[in-house]
Amino acid sequence: MTDAPLRVVIVGAGKVGSTLGVLWHQAEGVELIGVTAHGPRAHQLVAHLQIPLLEIEALPSCDVVALCTPESAFAACVAQLTPQVSQFKLVMHLSGAVDRTVLAPLQRLGVSTAAVHVLHSFAADIADIAPMDGTPCGVDSDDIGTALCEHLFGALNGHCFSMQKVDRTQYHAAAVVASNSQFVIVEAAKRLFIDAGIDADKAQTLAATLATSTSSKLYTGNIAHKLTGPAVRGERAIVQKQLDSIADPKIKALYQLMRDGLLALKR
Repeated sequence: MTDAPLRVVIVGAGKVGSTLGVLWHQAEGVELIGVTAHGPRAHQLVAHLQIPLLEIEALPSCDVVALCTPESAFAACVAQLTPQVSQFKLVMHLSGAVDRTVLAPLQRLGVSTAAVHVLHSFAADIADIAPMDGTPCGVDSDDIGTALCEHLFGALNGHCFSMQKVDRTQYHAAAVVASNSQFVIVEAAKRLFIDAGIDADKAQTLAATLATSTSSKLYTGNIAHKLTGPAVRGERAIVQKQLDSIADPKIKALYQLMRDGLLALKR
């Protein structure tokens, strides 16, 4: 790696593209030279960062092209990048579910390719974008691509780990459970608080505060030692009374599933 900043073009201005765009624009060692995308969010992003809005068919020479589009657009992007491939060192996509074989036509032409998955909760609004300090970034690439990714995501204080020989379907399922299940659980808790007589705004605060407090305990120690509640204490009558009080069958089923999960963890 040289001391010169890595020149990066982002393709796609959704949550991932916008977040990486804002953070790379602020980072040392990275020069974001433009974004190629369509729609109001793309125009909002380039206006916010004061960078060019580019066309994918005619990109400037750069070190890295980051595909932040939906997976369904990857093949079209590869076709559009193929005539320009000699201008790039690395083309990477940011999907957790798809491996880098979709980029194989570019790799056969001599450019490094990478499939990178950033385990981060991406903001919907540009104003809400948060730093990625300590964020794990899974990388599947060759040696050159891995070094470039370590530079790019290291500039954001992220930590790269190898995704080679990983079952991406199971991996991405795990990531989905870890990131999205909290929303389901908090919403269910909120509705139960409301059914109990708490007003909606307070119910949201209670559910979110408790979930956040619990999540902070995940990083150290034995999870089984941190479990609490009537199911863990063996208070079957209370558990059954709570189940009987839940009117919504889907929330009741979720409560039962979580009860069984807690008991399995306790063992």
